[in-house]
Amino acid sequence: MKFLEIALLTFAAAGVQIATSLNEDRETESRSIVNGYDSPTRPFFVKVLSLGGVCGGSIIGARHVLTAAHCLQSPLGKRMIVIQIGDFSKPSKFVYSIGEAIVHEAYDKVTKINDIALIKTYAPIPQSPHHYGIINLCTESSRFKHYPIAVSGMGLVNVTEKKYAKNLQEVVLQEVGTAKCRRKSDWFPSQQICLMGDEKDSCSGDSGGPAYPLMHGRPYCLYGVVSYGSSLCNGYGIYTRVSAYAEWIRRAMLI
Repeated sequence: MKFLEIALLTFAAAGVQIATSLNEDRETESRSIVNGYDSPTRPFFVKVLSLGGVCGGSIIGARHVLTAAHCLQSPLGKRMIVIQIGDFSKPSKFVYSIGEAIVHEAYDKVTKINDIALIKTYAPIPQSPHHYGIINLCTESSRFKHYPIAVSGMGLVNVTEKKYAKNLQEVVLQEVGTAKCRRKSDWFPSQQICLMGDEKDSCSGDSGGPAYPLMHGRPYCLYGVVSYGSSLCNGYGIYTRVSAYAEWIRRAMLI
């Protein structure tokens, strides 16, 4: 546990700066929320911390967190990756070390296709309806196309000032069709979702975080995983479509 406390204090001091330097000239690195708002409690959201930067993730099982593949590309491997849940203002509290870090075997660093990974913690994550909880996977993508889609994160809230969120942020976006998104992105296969907003977006610092439909009176489900988008954080964002990887996720959870 002492190692984890030291690691987290190191990440708190240096992780954001590392993520910023990686993202200044590349559109495909970690992303978070611009022009959003302080989020209501999202018990399924976690922070993924490594020497590669800060990411988000979603609790999908008692010991399982879903995130983006490129979030787990730490040069020192999984031993320098931890997840944090609960009160994000207290870096050394509610920290879980990684037992397994499973990156999709066909992940492509250039196109970002198959940008999905599963983290398995050594110890089970306690379940509490108001603090920590599992989010189910969306199974039928077509059902959610016309709902507003919320995205949570704790990265940049101001691109110009390089200002990061102190509290969990949320932004509401709309899914757009393949043709419109291909005008923004050179590569957009069916395994990905394109979300856009009016000067609202995910941005530097929250890759791997959750995208979930807002359906009045119905439970949340995990629709997408934040992957990449515009470096200005004011246009389109590309998300890994969770339903396209349901079988891969099921197999990975058995490892």
